[in-house]
Amino acid sequence: MGDDQEPVAAARVSELTAEIADLQMRLTYQEDEIGHLTRVLEEQRVELQRQADQIEQLHAFVAALAKGIREQITDGPPPHY
Repeated sequence: MGDDQEPVAAARVSELTAEIADLQMRLTYQEDEIGHLTRVLEEQRVELQRQADQIEQLHAFVAALAKGIREQITDGPPPHY
C-alpha cells in the first residue's frame, strides 16, 4: 500500500510546484503591469496639468482681449471723427 501512494504523492507535489510557479509568473506579470500603469497615470497627470495651465493662460488672454474691446467701445469714437 505504501508503494502505491508514493507515485501519487510525488505527482501531487509536482502539480503543486507547477501551480506555485504559475502563480509566481502571474504575480510578476501583474507587478510589471501595475508599474506600467502607474507610469502611464503619472504621464497623464502631468499632461492634464499642462493642459489646465494652458487653459488658464488662454482664459486670461481672452479676458484681457475682452477688457480691451470694452475699453475701446466705451471710449467713444476716435478723435478724427
